[in-house]
Amino acid sequence: MMSIKGVLFDFDGTIANTIPVCVLAFQDTFRAMNAHVPTDDEVVAMFGPSEEGIFQRAMPAHWEEALQIFLKAYRKHHDACPQPFAGIPQALQLLQQRGIPMALVTGKGPHSAAYSLDYLGITHYFDVIEVGKPEGVVKMRAIEEILQKWQLAPEDAIYVGDADYDMLEAQAAGVLPVGACWATTHTIKPENAQTSFTSTSDFLRWLEANTATQEGAKR
Repeated sequence: MMSIKGVLFDFDGTIANTIPVCVLAFQDTFRAMNAHVPTDDEVVAMFGPSEEGIFQRAMPAHWEEALQIFLKAYRKHHDACPQPFAGIPQALQLLQQRGIPMALVTGKGPHSAAYSLDYLGITHYFDVIEVGKPEGVVKMRAIEEILQKWQLAPEDAIYVGDADYDMLEAQAAGVLPVGACWATTHTIKPENAQTSFTSTSDFLRWLEANTATQEGAKR
């Protein structure tokens, strides 16, 4: 049992099943730019920098045009992901009701992140939204800065993500890495997640048992 006082989330593959949306949008963009169309695995291997950074590396002379094509394709394909994973809204509501601050730390660029959060109607849950950067987001640093803002010790917080990178960055920041293994796209090795869940219902029950209503929380 632990007393969780702050929760930080990854987005793609953790909050919603948006990785297939990202893959299709990237493939559409490379096709429209008459470039090599990457496979699904090749697209995922590019993740780390924001979309801006990916296109700056792949086609530096035309990256701004590529970004606009990508964002249009991303919005078009988002209909394939009309809502968060089942159980995630209930988890967010529980944490909000108990006065637990929530943050989003994602590698997504600012435009795609804002669109997805608005499309899914969940922006208001997050006290802090840290998006990706062209040079690549260092999640450890973002987590540390958010904890400082919240005035929380690392051992009082968790980071929930679906990739090995998420787990390693959480460990480096001193927070509990929680593996979101409910998406088929997750890439977490068992040894890298101290706690992991294959269903959001199990994750929700764990949150219920490991959080308490904070002083000043809305009733």
